[in-house]
Amino acid sequence: MGLWQLTVLAVVTAFAPVAGAAEEAPQADERARVLELGWRAYQEGDIAAARAAYQQAVEWSPHDASLWYDLGCLHALNHNVEQARLALQRALELNPRLANAYDALGQLEDLEGSLAIASTLYAQAVQTEPMNAKLLRHLAGAQLRRGETPAARATLLHLL
Repeated sequence: MGLWQLTVLAVVTAFAPVAGAAEEAPQADERARVLELGWRAYQEGDIAAARAAYQQAVEWSPHDASLWYDLGCLHALNHNVEQARLALQRALELNPRLANAYDALGQLEDLEGSLAIASTLYAQAVQTEPMNAKLLRHLAGAQLRRGETPAARATLLHLL
């Protein structure tokens, strides 16, 4: 299972269909139905259908950072890097404390070989959630690949 699949799998369980309190009842019901369809499509490996469902959800709830994050991860799984980047950046505009969005952007940069940018993004994720083992491992891994062994060692010590 690839890094993106693990990230999305960890997060997809968190975005099971839940209607937002600020939405009108009919729209909330429809949003829940669409999210349920998207979740099922993801579970069945139909990333394009899942992405389409979450695209619809963000159109209905454009101020929901978690939906933008989920959409970004689905774009990444479908190899739409620019769309993934835009959705993840939108998630961070809406919620600058969304550590997983920094981490996902870091993974995009990491996969493209931009280790300096990836390290910065991973560090922002860790700053937001300093005790998150996954985030610490991603930061330490990027530091090691950049030859920053003392920094990676210090990062990994936070796991103890």
